[in-house]
Amino acid sequence: MDKLVRKHLRQPLKKGVKREYYWEEYLIYTEKEAKDHKIPYKAWRDCNMGDFGLSDDGYVAVCIKRREYEKYTNYVFPYGQVFGGAKKKLLYEPHRKTGSYASITAQTFEEKYKRNRQYKNFAKAYAIQFVSGNIDYDKLGKIFSPTDGNPSAKTKSLLKKEYVKEMIDDELKKILAEKEIDEGSVLDMIKKAHEVANDKQDPANMMRAAEVLVKILGLYDRKQPDVHQIEGEFMSLAEIEDTLAIDGGKLENGKNV
Repeated sequence: MDKLVRKHLRQPLKKGVKREYYWEEYLIYTEKEAKDHKIPYKAWRDCNMGDFGLSDDGYVAVCIKRREYEKYTNYVFPYGQVFGGAKKKLLYEPHRKTGSYASITAQTFEEKYKRNRQYKNFAKAYAIQFVSGNIDYDKLGKIFSPTDGNPSAKTKSLLKKEYVKEMIDDELKKILAEKEIDEGSVLDMIKKAHEVANDKQDPANMMRAAEVLVKILGLYDRKQPDVHQIEGEFMSLAEIEDTLAIDGGKLENGKNV
């Protein structure tokens, strides 16, 4: 048996009226627990407000609301809601896993933010600045929030969030894909760098580029430091492209000769 505490509005939203909330505790039973407690329940599609409904993954909870629309009926339970189409399913476990109880989907708060254009613009701008070799925290902060009084601090705060890092990684991979740089290119580069090292030449520039690309492409374990934790040590995309273009000639001080 699980307990959920949900926050509800005391009255419908009205312009100029202060929002007031109250908290309500709900119990979520397994089907066996509901039978043991002699709780009458029915299929969730048959529920009216106040009835106990059985989810498609075998959990029983009270129906908080039932809203009738022209084509569909909206069923609201303590752990989520669903529109009652023929192929729709009401599931508790995905919501329990993410802790998202108010929405139709079980997406987390962070996952919803990923879809927000404000975050997408920030991630794209960071990726462009990263590959150009010049990250401007003030400019990035203003891109995210033009009215923020401390844009540099806003940027640093955003870069600490795991979902923002993932969005940036996705944008970086798109840029590299456009340049036809992938995992195979990086592995070839690492192999070439070892060959150069064996010949007692200087593979430093190539390995430095490879390390950055390895991090961007996720070839390291996620627990390892990522590209956002090595400020001042990254290479621009132009430098990376120059390094990838090395055709096997001798290297002197990291340059092709």
